[in-house]
Amino acid sequence: YDLKIQLLGAPAPTDEVHLVDDDGRKFLAYYSREGLLTGVVGAGRVGKLMKARQFLVTPTPVATLLEG
Repeated sequence: YDLKIQLLGAPAPTDEVHLVDDDGRKFLAYYSREGLLTGVVGAGRVGKLMKARQFLVTPTPVATLLEG
């Protein structure tokens, strides 16, 4: 499909998934546990995925990312 799927962080299968960008082909999703971001996965959204990388370095409430 000519899409690169990338995953950052360490999400668990039981983490909550927040689909933040989806055009039916490309997507970006945040994973959270107890309100904190645990991972980011995307296909065809390399720029947005890399921007989210900084929020995995320190505990970041996923709600702050979903607002903006």
